[in-house]
Amino acid sequence: MKRIIVSGTLLLFAWTTAPALSAIAAEPQPSILFITFDALWNDSPDEKHTQHLADMGFQVNLEEAKKVHWERVGRYNVLALYNLPLHEEGGRWPKDYDALRSLLQRFVDSGGGLFNAGLCATHGQTMVHNELLKEFEMSAPFERIVETDAAKIYAMPKMFRHRFALTKEVAGDHPVARNVASLWYYFPGDGATLGEFPHPLNPLSDEWKVVVWGSPTARSVRMPNFGEVTNETTEPPATYKSRPSIMAVRAMGKGRVAVTVMNQSHLINNGWHFAYEGVALAKGDDKTPSDWEKLFINTYRWLAKPSLAAGAPGGFVAKQEPDEKAAAHIIFLEGDEKRLQLDIEDGRRRVGVTVTVY
Repeated sequence: MKRIIVSGTLLLFAWTTAPALSAIAAEPQPSILFITFDALWNDSPDEKHTQHLADMGFQVNLEEAKKVHWERVGRYNVLALYNLPLHEEGGRWPKDYDALRSLLQRFVDSGGGLFNAGLCATHGQTMVHNELLKEFEMSAPFERIVETDAAKIYAMPKMFRHRFALTKEVAGDHPVARNVASLWYYFPGDGATLGEFPHPLNPLSDEWKVVVWGSPTARSVRMPNFGEVTNETTEPPATYKSRPSIMAVRAMGKGRVAVTVMNQSHLINNGWHFAYEGVALAKGDDKTPSDWEKLFINTYRWLAKPSLAAGAPGGFVAKQEPDEKAAAHIIFLEGDEKRLQLDIEDGRRRVGVTVTVY
């Protein structure tokens, strides 16, 4: 007879945190739904980043992309995408998410704010991303950003020794760049194959306003094909010989859109993780800070402004959501291990327990 023994660490992620700053209570704060194309137990926004938002009064929640629908997203001021779905053969947009593309467009047309921060790590994902971006008159070329000035490059002294490039090219006159002075962004080094490269943006409409550029010594070079080795020092420039566009914003319909294509492991996804040390989100190289978290918070507020003024979409309040409609799922992992995932709708709490069968 098999015995089931529950072991491991109980993980509780509470998305019902009440704001810690009472001074904010008098002013309505944006509600944000972070949307992942992965399973919730495997991929969620950085806990410290979302806690910072909650402490400032933001109402924060998350959901899997396959589960979103209008009644769900219509309760939020901002939708934030921080990854991308796997592409179908030929790099085509997956049919499972056709409805989502229409939903995002409807959300923006209705006054909502969309933050598209998905990462393109392969040619296929770049094609998928461009399928989505074209709905908003934006594209991400098959290129990556490199910095040519060694003085603007910092390598972490521990762990993975990841490299970061510095830019101070921000549109200081725009609300999303308020109090943003410098940004360190991650990019792989020479010899990298298909990795998590930062991509430049290529706006397809004059309605877009670029708010962050690479430095004057940064440029864009072509993306490698699978198995191909790159050399950033000899690769000729592509679209941008200098100051590649990194982040852009625009008004569209009644709403607003913001786009950047950065490695979200160092930002929204896991930026405060001990392995990444908050280098990109805030810490920088200990001499020059990095203001990505400031930039994101400004962006969330800017995106939410039309719907907050109009009263819709929006209305989600995390601390008042009932912890009901719990649904338990068994997720099979490698070997004999199974993970029990407990999802609680709306007032999101996530419990993970490792169950080993002997």
